[in-house]
Amino acid sequence: MGITRTLGWLTLANLIGAALTWMTLIVAARSLGPEAYTHFNVLWAFYFAGAGALLGLQQEVARGLSRQPSATEPGRGTGISVIGGSLIVGGCIAGLSLLTVPAWGATSIVGNPIVLVTILVGSLVSLAVQCGLVGAMAASGLHAALGGLVVGSAAIRLVLTALVTANGAGSEAVLAAISAGSFSWLLLLTWPRARSELTRSIRSRTRPFLKRAGSVMVSTSCAGLLASSFPLLIDVFSPSRLGAGAGIAFAAIILTRTPLLLPLSGIQTVLVPWLVHAQPQQRWRELALPGFVGGCAYIAAAALAGPPILALVFGPDFSATRIAMGALAASAVLLAILTLTGVSTVARGRHVRSTTGWVAATTVTSLGLMVSLPVIPRCALSLSIGSAVGIAIHCFPRGHPTHEESSGHKHKPSQ
Repeated sequence: MGITRTLGWLTLANLIGAALTWMTLIVAARSLGPEAYTHFNVLWAFYFAGAGALLGLQQEVARGLSRQPSATEPGRGTGISVIGGSLIVGGCIAGLSLLTVPAWGATSIVGNPIVLVTILVGSLVSLAVQCGLVGAMAASGLHAALGGLVVGSAAIRLVLTALVTANGAGSEAVLAAISAGSFSWLLLLTWPRARSELTRSIRSRTRPFLKRAGSVMVSTSCAGLLASSFPLLIDVFSPSRLGAGAGIAFAAIILTRTPLLLPLSGIQTVLVPWLVHAQPQQRWRELALPGFVGGCAYIAAAALAGPPILALVFGPDFSATRIAMGALAASAVLLAILTLTGVSTVARGRHVRSTTGWVAATTVTSLGLMVSLPVIPRCALSLSIGSAVGIAIHCFPRGHPTHEESSGHKHKPSQ
């Protein structure tokens, strides 16, 4: 299956998953009301900050297995196994979450802190295994199962969130509903191929694998902060206390980003194996040019149809100008480009370059949020400038190939 057909199928699956996730946010907003919805967004942001970090594990597993001959048998080899590496990374993420609780828990946790932290840690460890499995399936070309897992996770999250918010459940039940999709991989264990993918060995010792995965995870953590956890950055770096305008800004950001970034989060894992072997001309023809045309159309559509859709979905109190919606859509497109250039950089084995670009983008965006401007212009301007800086770093002309790049081409399997 060519990359165009593969991306077409996965785009459909991820669009369905994105729609379900978007519906989850809307159902929660209409069920909880503005004040409770703010707390919901805090829980949502913390969980997806961890999920964003684990996307780096997913990419590194896909990249590592894609560089191996297709004849490699599951469960054989001298390297670290997919499930072993995933559990180590998941444990580290869970440990870091526990260490950060004193910093944010005092003001953000509403409910039983022990139960909330236990749910968060358990879901992140499970999500690490799921990310490792997704990366292995992407490297093996199991795109139908991959798409089904994306849709299934989002559907589980939607149903449970709708139930708990409609019945006025506490924070513990809300967080459990948000993180329930982390356990959807367990349903695949009835399939022998999925079990064998978990035991596949990556031709790398534990320490080098964790070092590369950690480097990518810094990048994806920054991506998570700029995407699904962006409200946290706004709250932390705003020069004054957020008011009602922030609620409108959050709704507009969700509306302009979700249709674009959520599908991309699933597609990029499949792009890694393709980018490992694709030539520059092929990347331009099959990815960059269609992406540019689609991005321009997306910005125009957001500017024209965004304001009435915002009021229709969130209610008449949520209003924004066409210029504001177009600007937020443009910042979302730039963030998507930053994501693609980062994935391309990782696929070439240039992990430090990718990490540097993401850290710079996050830093510049955070500093921009401290400027005294209305919330929507401040968000659009800071994210656009930050993303542009990151893109420039990723695309800066490279020097000599790294050892990993050279060895990757040298050991490329014969066709």
